[in-house]
Amino acid sequence: MVVAIILAMVVLQVLIRLFALGTTNAGLQRGDILLDKEVLPNIVAGWTVTGFRKPDGKGDVAGIIGWSHSWDFESSGNAALVSFDQIGFFGWHELTLCYEATGWIVTNRFIKADQAAGWHCVVADMSNTSGAKALMIYSIFDGTGSAKKPPEMSGYVPSNSLTAEQKRCLQCQVMMPYDGTYSDLQLELACNLHFVTRELFRQEWLRQLDAKSR
Repeated sequence: MVVAIILAMVVLQVLIRLFALGTTNAGLQRGDILLDKEVLPNIVAGWTVTGFRKPDGKGDVAGIIGWSHSWDFESSGNAALVSFDQIGFFGWHELTLCYEATGWIVTNRFIKADQAAGWHCVVADMSNTSGAKALMIYSIFDGTGSAKKPPEMSGYVPSNSLTAEQKRCLQCQVMMPYDGTYSDLQLELACNLHFVTRELFRQEWLRQLDAKSR
């Protein structure tokens, strides 16, 4: 699947960028968690699961730094890739920089809020030289489960990818390709998928964290 290939390229760039930071190897020994497919229901916000990969040698990212789980979704002719990335960074990570490093061009970037949760996300409209277009939506929460604000809301610019914070952060993203121009409905569908899945990822992180502490 094209979206899965895109994710692999993005994570590769993240690994290259972060290797110099001396992050310990990804995996359970680092404090990463394994997620079952059932962490996300088969139907989420009108989207249906069509595939799942986890970082155990069965097709997703498991390496020195990357530890990503991903789900393929479909809805009303749209496809989306949802991923939970446990990567060894601290503070806000500007994911758009990693996409740009693989040849994507961010044509628009804006902040969107889940009014019910009060938790903002970044929406990036992107294209590449092959003519592909996609919406990429992502959010970050820290190791305590607290939502992180996008950089514009925290007093620094997006290009400052890594801050001086000492709390590890976890990344949730949705990648939805589209043809031509995306509609308001497509944006709403993708954002709703992101809002629901990121909260489920956060809850599962906290659940396993609590279980480890017992």
